[in-house]
Amino acid sequence: MLKLTRRINESILLTIDDDVDPVQLAEALREGITITLFGIGERQSWASIGVHAPDQVRILRAELLQR
Repeated sequence: MLKLTRRINESILLTIDDDVDPVQLAEALREGITITLFGIGERQSWASIGVHAPDQVRILRAELLQR
């Protein structure tokens, strides 16, 4: 599980690499992707979020793709 902190209007992006075998991906996704809210910060300005996904799914902070 990857645990992230996000502020208002910040995003999490789930992507899949081009070289992933679609059959293996379908098998892995049968268990689903779990997103857990762990807590909300002072003045509700941020949230602590956990994402549990198969290894074939990349979990990124959206701002990393804007670089």
